[in-house]
Amino acid sequence: MRGRRVLITGASGFIGGALARAMLERGARVSCPVRAGSERGDQLEREGARVERLGRIDAQTLRAFDDDPPEVVVHLAASGVRVDERATRDLMEGHARLTVDVVEAAARWGVERVVHAGSWSELAPPVDGEALTHASPIGPTSRYGVAKASATMWARQLAAERGVELVVARLFNVFGEGEAPGRLFAELIGGARSGQTPSLTSGRVVRDFVYVEDAAEALAEMAARGRGVGESDTLLVCSGVGVSVREVVEEVARQ
Repeated sequence: MRGRRVLITGASGFIGGALARAMLERGARVSCPVRAGSERGDQLEREGARVERLGRIDAQTLRAFDDDPPEVVVHLAASGVRVDERATRDLMEGHARLTVDVVEAAARWGVERVVHAGSWSELAPPVDGEALTHASPIGPTSRYGVAKASATMWARQLAAERGVELVVARLFNVFGEGEAPGRLFAELIGGARSGQTPSLTSGRVVRDFVYVEDAAEALAEMAARGRGVGESDTLLVCSGVGVSVREVVEEVARQ
């Protein structure tokens, strides 16, 4: 990716920030639309990224990159990561509308490919404990999952209409340093440091956890190689190993 122009939406977020750093380390010319006042945006700028501070990302503000358009777009920006962002209209605006604007802009720029961040939450729950796979049907069971699924469908439809190569990265449970308060690992580590026990369930739910830097490397590879990284345009970003929440809690407690 050395010298390639890459635009990352959501670079001020947990996963996006890790991806931006990974792309900069690969020698890419990274552009990031971020919210005004973003501390992570300031840090990325110091590390060499081109940062555009926008009130919001939409069809109009993305024209800020028309003067030096990207060759690859990685679309990570979305609402709903925090529970307080999951009002219906926020989810619609922060997924379907935003994705339409990003893919339309990518088509205008003539990019090589768009890597779109999907989610395991788009899929129907597995039957009898079976693992989720590429063949698992769409069947979200939450508003967030519906929002992610609708964004992925819009991305596919518009990419097909506009002749844009699309790779969908279906992210599983990404964790690591810097994740938002309220998420499992942030609560466990914060509780351990403060000596407080976080509120927990029985922990029987099984999840596939993937470290944020591993997820970033996977996304960077998709941006670099497109569909050549797999047989499908949808790739699962996961460890491939299911772990119960209880096992995670017990492991953190032992550290």
